[in-house]
Amino acid sequence: VGHSSGAAACLRLAEQQPVGAMVLVSAYACDLDDAKERASGYFDGPFDWAGIQVNTLSTVDVLASAGDPFIPLEEQERVAR
Repeated sequence: VGHSSGAAACLRLAEQQPVGAMVLVSAYACDLDDAKERASGYFDGPFDWAGIQVNTLSTVDVLASAGDPFIPLEEQERVAR
């Protein structure tokens, strides 16, 4: 389970090794023009979506909200696709 930047951590992990399933809450895949997010290193390069798909052995559930004050719904939906 990953929430906010923890969701990005889950995605990066799934790029490298198999995971059973993921639940991502308020997920995003860009630095949102935020210096602290940029410094995290999670967004230095594009996500390997194909690798994530191969390494996820079960399901990926993405929980998104139009009411999230920090993560735009469009960005959350992009991760869900």
